[in-house]
Amino acid sequence: MTRTTRRRVPAAASEPYNILPTHNLQAEHPSLRFPEVRAAVAALQGCGFLGRQTNVLVADGDLRADLLFTGLHLLVWGEAANLRFMPECLCYIYHRMALELHRILEDDVDDNGRSANPAVQGEDAFLARVVEPIYGVIRAEAESSCNGTAAHAAWRNYDDINEYFWRRDVFDRLGWPLDQSRQFFHTPPERSRVRKAGFVEVRSFWNIYRSFDRLWVMLVLYLQAAVIVAWDEDAATWPWQSLKAHREVQVHALSIFITWAGLRLLHTLLEIGTQSRRVTGDRDGRVLAARMVLKAFAAAGWVLTFSLLYKGIWDQRDIDQSWSPATDARIMGFLYAAAVFVLPAVLANLLFIFPCVRRYWYALEMTNWKICYPLSWWFHSSIYVGRGLRETGTFDNVK
Repeated sequence: MTRTTRRRVPAAASEPYNILPTHNLQAEHPSLRFPEVRAAVAALQGCGFLGRQTNVLVADGDLRADLLFTGLHLLVWGEAANLRFMPECLCYIYHRMALELHRILEDDVDDNGRSANPAVQGEDAFLARVVEPIYGVIRAEAESSCNGTAAHAAWRNYDDINEYFWRRDVFDRLGWPLDQSRQFFHTPPERSRVRKAGFVEVRSFWNIYRSFDRLWVMLVLYLQAAVIVAWDEDAATWPWQSLKAHREVQVHALSIFITWAGLRLLHTLLEIGTQSRRVTGDRDGRVLAARMVLKAFAAAGWVLTFSLLYKGIWDQRDIDQSWSPATDARIMGFLYAAAVFVLPAVLANLLFIFPCVRRYWYALEMTNWKICYPLSWWFHSSIYVGRGLRETGTFDNVK
């Protein structure tokens, strides 16, 4: 076990200046106009997301250390081969090797008094013990894809393997040097290997609805509302005239919330059916399973709630034989429930449309505070890749 003495980096008196603004992705910086640069800068902030301290510690004016850490990055990149398609994987490798370089620069010694040395050393050691094992996983997964004709859930592509390196437990699972007995290095057809991390593509007709559910919900609800108005026995010249003048048409129109809740239930069931292979025995897998099941129960609860409230309106109407105040009270109860049902969607639109509000939600989504995770876990998984990606313009958000 080595003893590490870290060199303190003096704090800047004002906002730091960098060629790439790693301290603020929202800064008005010319380089951030390019998506490639934004992705690279975002990767540099990954240590905070994973709860790890950066191993690139360079004191002000230490040009030698600055040059060595830069050279290490270029060496890792130059020998990475196909691993270059997995930037998060390269970040993991660089993070591990940067710590070893730091220990060498600080003249650390182990408990036996020996100077710190790299864990991976020797002729072609980096290729043989780092690049080749991970490349072997990529090659085995690609061969099992049957030239892309196999089911997407049966094999891992570059993105699936890449996302594995943004898991908080990857440091304990893979270690350094890489422990090739770990589950990550198991390849098909072994069932115990690491499963999908972010998304499972299922080639099915139902996937058309699951992927474009907002569009289908809009079309189905609009069709239902149009049919209700068109079948009005005392139909007026314009649809809104029937909705304004006839109470029965108004109450029939409330049934769209039952359909809306039913479509949401269908979406949650398809989510479970298509993404169940992402569920694993670790903490992230259990959280994902709990979220999918809870969403299904919540959607089923809304279907039952709207159905009972809608039935109560017509039962009260049959008892009173008119649209009495008691019936109106039941209608208001239905409307209150509908307001609660649509409130999350309304708030989400407000948060993304108005820049003054969107800025605070972005900060909440990008923060690494664990206390903030319960506020967003219902909507997305705790994953670094892709978080905080939103349309920048107000017009784009309105669309």
